[in-house]
Amino acid sequence: MPIVLSTLFAILSGLLLGSRWGLTSMALYLLVGAIGIPVFAGGRGGFAHFLGPTGGYLFGYLWASWITGFISERSRGRITVDILAVVVGSLTIYALGVPWLKWLPNCPGKKHG
Repeated sequence: MPIVLSTLFAILSGLLLGSRWGLTSMALYLLVGAIGIPVFAGGRGGFAHFLGPTGGYLFGYLWASWITGFISERSRGRITVDILAVVVGSLTIYALGVPWLKWLPNCPGKKHG
């Protein structure tokens, strides 16, 4: 997996914009990438990324922005709750991305047989 700042910005979108607008911004990001504009890792775009090894992470960005915003909106300015929101958002991304890699057939680097 490439190292990118997309994870940071997915979480920040929820933290700074809230659950509704964070989800909307990430949905727009995914739509822009799906139609072929090169916004994904490595300057690439296209719908095929949703079916490849990074697909689970892309869907994770969507839900992480929402859950981070949802928790943060209820924090009433408490930094500890915002930190919890960031941790839960990060775990959401990995909870969708890592199993996607495990169960994805024909994933590069995966041993078959």
